[in-house]
Formats: sequence, C-alpha cells, structure tokens
Amino acid sequence: MNQNNEDRQLSVFEIDAYDDETDVVFLEQAYAYHQQLVAEENRLPLTRIERCETQCRKNKEMQDRDTH
Repeated sequence: MNQNNEDRQLSVFEIDAYDDETDVVFLEQAYAYHQQLVAEENRLPLTRIERCETQCRKNKEMQDRDTH
C-alpha cells in the first residue's frame, strides 16, 4: 500500500474496513438521521392541519343545514 494512502485520514463518509464497530455505529446514526428526515418531511405543517379542520367543520355545518 502507498505510504500516502496509509497516512491519510478517513473522511466522515468513508468506512474503515478494519473498524467494524465504528462502522456499525456510523451506519446506525446515519439510518436514525434518515428516519428523522423522512418523518419531518411527511409531517404536515400546523397551519395546514388547522385549515383542514376549519374546512371540515364548515363542510359538516353545511351538511347539517341541508339535512334540517
């Protein structure tokens, strides 16, 4: 192996073939972060939820008026 390659530091995204424990920890953290991003992406903003509830209330009131 080239001396330069041996001396160079691994970047954050490289996996060291000789350190499985660190690799597992890194992959677990990366997976947890990915899951967090997916959850945040799929979460509706509060204002949108409020608008939906308001619209549902209006629709229900209109249905109640039509049936009476």
